[in-house]
Amino acid sequence: MFDVSGQIVVNSEMRITVDGIYIAGQTSPNGIEVVRGKGLVDAPLFYTRSQANAIVRHIRFRYGNHTDAPSSNGDSVRIGSSSRQILDHVTAMFGTDESLDAVCTDCTVQFSMVGPNLCRDAGHDPGNYHCKTFFMKPVNRATIAYNLSQHGDERGANIAAGTTPEATGNTGQVDYIGNTVYNFISEPGLISNQFGSVYLNWINNTHMEGVLSQDRPESFFPAIFNRATIASFGFSIYRSGNEARRGFGAYPGTTINSSMFVDAMTYAPGISQNYLRPWMLTDARTSQRTVLDQAGAILCRGGGCRDNVDALYIEDLQTCDRAPYLFQGGFTSGDPADYGGFARITAGYDPLPDGDNDGMPDEWEARYANTDANRPDANEDADGDGYPNIEEYLNMLAKDDVRYENLFNSSRQLPAPNCGR
Repeated sequence: MFDVSGQIVVNSEMRITVDGIYIAGQTSPNGIEVVRGKGLVDAPLFYTRSQANAIVRHIRFRYGNHTDAPSSNGDSVRIGSSSRQILDHVTAMFGTDESLDAVCTDCTVQFSMVGPNLCRDAGHDPGNYHCKTFFMKPVNRATIAYNLSQHGDERGANIAAGTTPEATGNTGQVDYIGNTVYNFISEPGLISNQFGSVYLNWINNTHMEGVLSQDRPESFFPAIFNRATIASFGFSIYRSGNEARRGFGAYPGTTINSSMFVDAMTYAPGISQNYLRPWMLTDARTSQRTVLDQAGAILCRGGGCRDNVDALYIEDLQTCDRAPYLFQGGFTSGDPADYGGFARITAGYDPLPDGDNDGMPDEWEARYANTDANRPDANEDADGDGYPNIEEYLNMLAKDDVRYENLFNSSRQLPAPNCGR
């Protein structure tokens, strides 16, 4: 929890190895942005490693250029071999390797903004060009919902379902719901069976071509890529309600056949119920309105606080990147300043009175009968609803009740389908 606002400059990787951590950016008075300092060399900015039960919400991770030392690991956010992970309303930008790289089981990425990367001359080694923005491989039982993935050479969504080590019988469940992918030169989406048989629900997603998008053999949304080294690894795919000029297609060297596609939501063995409730789903255009309203770190303690950088990228999508284009010269710069720079957040220290030092302000505890401002009771759950008091407070700041009740009620103006391209 945060009593401070502003930019946190990290000089060594934020490697999380303890289980059960909640990083609540919505508690900051005016918002938090985490950026790379010179001491962070060849390592991700935020990193969960062999960890379970993490929740990260309403916080910005913007890596920045890495020209002072070679790097092969300049990820803004990396989930490494972890389980039960939630990224909610996270902004991940300016990686020199990936902006999001995840290897996880039972994980959710929702309402987040991923990309752009710094593709050229930003320190990636080997070579001076690397631009794979949204990278999840392998993942199993992963839900990816209502995110914006934007601006890159390739891999607007690179997803390999399954687990390691590769073994006969491996499966991977992925639900890719209501996302918007925008302005990738090629490979806006890529689905691979490298690590197991793929069970994929691809529902109500939108691909928007940008000024740099090109028609290439792999420019499908998504491209199906048969990378299996075990012959039994196949595909079971349910597709519904998506908007893209070039929908499902074969990655070069892969053959698609009709048996891959099914007529109802598909679930891997061992998943016995449809946990995607009807209220979680809507059509692609309404989903895109939700993305425009919700993607990225948008809340802090006092209410709405989407920062200037995220707002720039939302406006960029909403207007289909009108001239002068944000990436007029292509992805040629390794300097964040050329792509919106860093956040303008009013820095400061502004704690709320909390006499028992349990993380919940006295004023908030005094409002409710189930909490007591005179003793530490953060982990108590007197009403028995499964949420301890501290999480009730955090959910209140995140406006979860308001958000989910009005998830699809936005009237925000939408860009033309596929930006008219």
